[in-house]
Amino acid sequence: MRPMAGRSMPMGLKPTPSMPSRTITTTTSAACPATGPAVTVFRRCGPRCGRRAMRPRPARAAITTAVTRTEGEPSMRRRDFTLGMAASLPVLAGCAPALVPERSGSGMQASLFIPGYHPEKLRPVGEPPDSRRRAKEGPETMLTRISPRGEVRQAVFPVIAHDVAISPDGRAGFFGRMNLGGGEGAAHHVTFDPQTLEMIAVGRSLGPGWRGGGHGLFLPDGTVLCAERAPERPYAGRPSDHYGRLSRRDPMTLRVLDTLPTHGIDPHELRLSDDGRSVIVANYGSVPRRRGGLWQVVEPAVTVVDLDSGRLLRRLAVPDPHAEVRHLALGRGGRIFAIRARQGLPGDNAIWLQAIGDVADALPVDPNPTASYLPMAPVLLDRAGGPVRVLARGEPQAHLLEGLSVEYDPLHNEFLAIFPSSHRLMVFSGDDGALVHSIDMRSRGMVRPSGLALLPDSDRYVIAGYWQGLIVAERGSHRVVHRLTGSAPVVGGHSHMTAA
Repeated sequence: MRPMAGRSMPMGLKPTPSMPSRTITTTTSAACPATGPAVTVFRRCGPRCGRRAMRPRPARAAITTAVTRTEGEPSMRRRDFTLGMAASLPVLAGCAPALVPERSGSGMQASLFIPGYHPEKLRPVGEPPDSRRRAKEGPETMLTRISPRGEVRQAVFPVIAHDVAISPDGRAGFFGRMNLGGGEGAAHHVTFDPQTLEMIAVGRSLGPGWRGGGHGLFLPDGTVLCAERAPERPYAGRPSDHYGRLSRRDPMTLRVLDTLPTHGIDPHELRLSDDGRSVIVANYGSVPRRRGGLWQVVEPAVTVVDLDSGRLLRRLAVPDPHAEVRHLALGRGGRIFAIRARQGLPGDNAIWLQAIGDVADALPVDPNPTASYLPMAPVLLDRAGGPVRVLARGEPQAHLLEGLSVEYDPLHNEFLAIFPSSHRLMVFSGDDGALVHSIDMRSRGMVRPSGLALLPDSDRYVIAGYWQGLIVAERGSHRVVHRLTGSAPVVGGHSHMTAA
């Protein structure tokens, strides 16, 4: 089984032939001097209190029945609902808020959406987010929404999901399924209301064995474009036998309107061109081996696909016998920054982890239990063609473990890239890809940075720690202007974060 960042479901979530069609949401918030007072928190006695610990009682909690819609069926409201436990911002040991602003500043000006791979591990008030422990009933991924005022709402969805996209009009959010996480009976993508986190629709796969690519994006016409991966099978000599597709769906029903070829193997992250006429796709390019083990890298590439015809406009090959192309960002003048990943067996990265003084034991889960990430530099491509430019050549190899989230900052013409296993944020020039900054996020109080999002209509960006912690920084200077940390998990393990 391939690791969560690339292939497999989160540990502890089991496949199921039946899919629950409900979500459980909770709301809570913590006080922030820059935004306003706290409104709802769960409390219990901590180990420093003199009273005997008691079962937590909500001061006030929102109970929400989930609206669900299966493709082709009308909306239905389930009567079987329950009070969800507030898992992200409880008051814990010493009766102190779990989300603590450590520096003043104007903070966030957009809501943040962060998946949670391990809802079964979040027990800060003695219960998982769903008090009926539905993790035993079927696959789940939690979604956390943090508003600009610091209010938190969480929902558990019946899907093994990877990334979130929000429609430009704010009416719908997309939660993309990763591979066959949860088995054939799990949801294949879901959409939700970005304000309430109530589920809107559940999608269906393109056919038996077809897998989710984890990412999606909304098009100008309001439809959502989803990465879809072909059924897994060993390589037989022809890459096109493994090419994925892009499904264009109605976000209110997730009904498939049409599909386009990706012209690449195992599509993942999607970016819309500036003119809105084409989509740029990061394709892993790898297939399973007949005897199992690490996958065989066959054709890693970035493809540019015409949205009207599905015609391949450009294939940008990134040939390497070991590296998959996973994530990308679009810069000026047709430049494409691509994140690559090279996987090894568990423990293969020990020499580099030792070099950086790894602190993985500080996490309650192993983010990559079935494999490890080896050093791999990102590349800069030109949409018009030309040579592949390998970046960060002078950087220590230990700083290049597990490239993940990447964004382009048009205000300062910089690419921002996250390397979780190295605990680093790297900043590259948008002109030639030169490394401008290499920042160890542990020096800023964050272990394993993962999610990265530019705040819209702002000169700031946000980084989220894999398990907990948020840092708001200024673009260009990369100065920390606001830091939120806590004594309890906030999101429970993730790869990406969306600001909208």
